[in-house]
Parts: sequence; C-alpha cells; structure tokens
Amino acid sequence: MAEVPVAFPVLLSAIGPAAGDRLVGLGDSVTSGRMLTAKDRPVWGPDPFDKGPAAQRQHDYQVPIMLSSHTLVSGRVKATVERLDAGDPAALPAKLGSPAAHTFVKGLHRTTVGKVDGDLDRAFQSVSSSVNFQAGNYWTVGPVAYRDTGDGLTARTRSAQPGTVWQDNFDDRPRTDIPEENADTQYRSVTGLTGTNCMGEKSCGSPDSGRAPAPVLHLVGRYDTAKLRGFSALSKVPLET
Repeated sequence: MAEVPVAFPVLLSAIGPAAGDRLVGLGDSVTSGRMLTAKDRPVWGPDPFDKGPAAQRQHDYQVPIMLSSHTLVSGRVKATVERLDAGDPAALPAKLGSPAAHTFVKGLHRTTVGKVDGDLDRAFQSVSSSVNFQAGNYWTVGPVAYRDTGDGLTARTRSAQPGTVWQDNFDDRPRTDIPEENADTQYRSVTGLTGTNCMGEKSCGSPDSGRAPAPVLHLVGRYDTAKLRGFSALSKVPLET
C-alpha cells in the first residue's frame, strides 16, 4: 500500500464560542464531536497521541479546534500503477545510486497493472481526532484590493504565489504538496511565517529563544459550513426598497 500526501489549505481563526454561535449559529452546525466552549483554552499536558508509558509521554501545548466536515476543494487524486522491466537486479543499486538514475527509470519499459483514484472530500472527512495536527508551518493572507470600474468596485486579481512562499520551515526545502488553489485566480497575497522548531518544551531554546513551541491542534468537533447562518436574502434588495 502506498500513501499519497495531500495538503488541504485551512483558514485558522480564533473565535469566541458564544459570540460565534450567536452570530452564525455555529453550535447548530456541529456534525460530530462537540462545540467549542468558553472553558476551552490552550493547555499544557501529556500528548494524547503518544502511546508510550504515562510517565514518559511527551508534553505539549494543546489547542482545541473545530474542523469543517467538508473540504472546499473538489477533485480526485488518480494514480497509475506500473511494473517496470528493470533488467538485472544485481545492477540496480549502482544504476539507482548514480546521477543518471532518473533518466534510467524513465527509459524503462513498463506495463500498466492497475489504476486507483481517491475522492479528496472523502479523504478530508476521514480526518479524525486521532490525527496529530502540528502547526509547524503557517501562513497569513493580506487584504483584498479593489479598483473602481465606474459603476462599482471590482476585486483585483493577482498571479499565483511564488513557490518559495510554501517553504518548509524545518529544513528550508520547497514543499511538494503545494495547495492546488495556488494555480487558481487569486486575490490576496500570502506570507509564509517561520514556526519554531521545538516541541515538548514549555519554552524554546536557541535558535528559537523567547518564542513559544509549536502547539498540537486537538480536534474536538466537526461542523458543516452549509449550515452556518448567512446573509439574509433581503440583503440583495436595494436599500431604498
């Protein structure tokens, strides 16, 4: 079995649970787990995903979060499984360890033995509270710019973000799982921020002295965005009406 990594871009916002419930009916949109409460806050404690002996478990700052029940990305991941005619097995280590390895593999005769595909939304729905979310990489977005068209305002579009924006904060390598939305029409600038490279400590040492360690995001519930209270239909009617 092979695992294909997929990155789902998620907007992370801090909310007041009571205010959020009054404003958009967040509590009525919960599909599994529970709603956030005023008592929820970052806590320092044993990592719930560390299955080692209790006395030896790693401690982390854990931040309770809710996650939408559906991704806003529509699509499927498709893969073709091929059998390669690699020739003499004894010669493979040297060929695969040489600078010409990529050319060698690309030139091999191959036979398709199967095809598989997976639905992105189903994969997103399968994410559960047993998954350890780490906030080592994070990004912020800028405001939307508008231009006057004479009869109203139109949002200005911008080109795709450069690949360096999606830099991996831990080893300074470009990420290979760049969100597919990066190829779509965009309206905001994206700024990549360097997370701390320490976990399991209440405070970071060098080179992250004075900064908080990367927290663990603890999933407590899922909610359906379609059930959130939106604008009244009357908002489409001219004000004078």
